[in-house]
Amino acid sequence: MSSSIQKYSYLILLCVFYPLIAFGQNLKQDITGTVIDRKTGNPLLGVNVFLANTMMGDATDAYGNFTIKNAPAGQFEIVVSMIGYEVYSRQIRVTVPMEQVYLFKLKPKVLQGETIVVKASEQKDWRKKFNQFKNHLLGTTDNAEKTKIENPYCLDLYENKRGALVAEASQPLVILNEGLGYKIEYVLRYFLAKGKHTKYAGNPKFTLLEPKSEKQKKEWRKKRKKAYEGSTRHLITALVRTGERIQNLTQKELRHYARKHRIDLIKDFEGKQKLQLLLSRDFLKDTGFSISYPGERSRLAIDKTFKNKPVNIAQIISPTATPGEYWLKLDNKLYVRFDREKEDPDYLTDFELQKRWVGAQRSTIETGDDSVRVEKNGRYWDNFQLHTYGYMAWERLAESLPYEYEPEVKNMLKR
Repeated sequence: MSSSIQKYSYLILLCVFYPLIAFGQNLKQDITGTVIDRKTGNPLLGVNVFLANTMMGDATDAYGNFTIKNAPAGQFEIVVSMIGYEVYSRQIRVTVPMEQVYLFKLKPKVLQGETIVVKASEQKDWRKKFNQFKNHLLGTTDNAEKTKIENPYCLDLYENKRGALVAEASQPLVILNEGLGYKIEYVLRYFLAKGKHTKYAGNPKFTLLEPKSEKQKKEWRKKRKKAYEGSTRHLITALVRTGERIQNLTQKELRHYARKHRIDLIKDFEGKQKLQLLLSRDFLKDTGFSISYPGERSRLAIDKTFKNKPVNIAQIISPTATPGEYWLKLDNKLYVRFDREKEDPDYLTDFELQKRWVGAQRSTIETGDDSVRVEKNGRYWDNFQLHTYGYMAWERLAESLPYEYEPEVKNMLKR
């Protein structure tokens, strides 16, 4: 990756928060509880209670009760939202059996009673800011072009003292993504953008749109697959499965691969390390990815670093005490290339890279902490600790998928 890409395509993906959910398991449980007014103690009707980044949720009844049915065992962020009240969220772990019944107390918002008259010039300025906001939040891909914010006037858009665009929403944004076939109710928690730099956080709830024809249904299926492939979630899945595959090789399999690569595991003191590096490269290539650490010359472009410092995936992925969850530990920034798809020309235009050839999708990943907890199917726990740059950062909310989405298993990792 050129230095210009690293400088201008930075995005902390606070919006994409992957909780640890065992979707592949049959262990499911209902989540139940009650929502009341914190001040009066009265039950609240019509509160939206959902699990962030999923299609699972419920609205409270007249008694303030809700039931989220068939939630898989695992870690979630539950979000409680109602117009006129402050949004409440917390982490929960669904277990089987689920004995806890939740009680959520919502705090009323302080409403401003003053009527504001908006001038035509101010409307023009707001529209300009809204277009900037939309491009930063949704992205500028083909899917973003087909995505619409249905209630834009709930947004308060202004510039802070440093000239950065700030956005606040008085209610969840209703977003229709006609590109992928989802309605997204998005609780905007934080948004700040200046130039090419964007930082935002939010809690989306997905709902499937009804296709108008069999043709549209097939098109959505195809586009969802494309949105998944090369994504952060796809990469993490590939790393975990590759690491597991290497770590679980039998002695017979190790000897087979050692002979194939002409490595003497007995005489060569570093033979096992060399073999794991080669298998990391070969096995990961089956998923379409290539990864490397920076070479000794930090100015090297991402195109060249793959020839310098290979990565032993068996060492960067290790299991936690919880089945299906792993630690991802990087010694340096990780250069990523996805070879199955080329860069979108709009990506090069957005970052003024038109003079560079269109090649494989290239990104950089860094962890903000020593290790990041991830899940076997690509979801990760701490959304503040995984930072992406480059192509992965360019693809934003209009490319996002609910956690229920599962790609076709064939082609994911050949054996």
